[in-house]
Amino acid sequence: YFPGQGLTPYDVLGKELKNYQKGTVFKCDFCREKIDKALEISMKPGIDREATPACVLACPAKARYFGDIDDPESEVTCLMQNKKGFQLHPEFGTEPSVYYIDY
Repeated sequence: YFPGQGLTPYDVLGKELKNYQKGTVFKCDFCREKIDKALEISMKPGIDREATPACVLACPAKARYFGDIDDPESEVTCLMQNKKGFQLHPEFGTEPSVYYIDY
């Protein structure tokens, strides 16, 4: 994005975390390494910052939520029940882990 100016700190961090070749396509893994490390020391996803994906923490509009949908007391479970959360194209049988809430 900045020709001739070198890598931004975000580019450097990205290369350290996921050193993909140019042209490689990948999808979000919800900061899996970060979540796995936090779970090893009994942190709760979506509650403890160290167990929450960076995109959720950085979203200024609080448009993203993350947590354990199997925990009946979690914020994401309450949102799913109260706001009628849904998956896209459940008929495909892929059972995605991403749910959407129609506000």
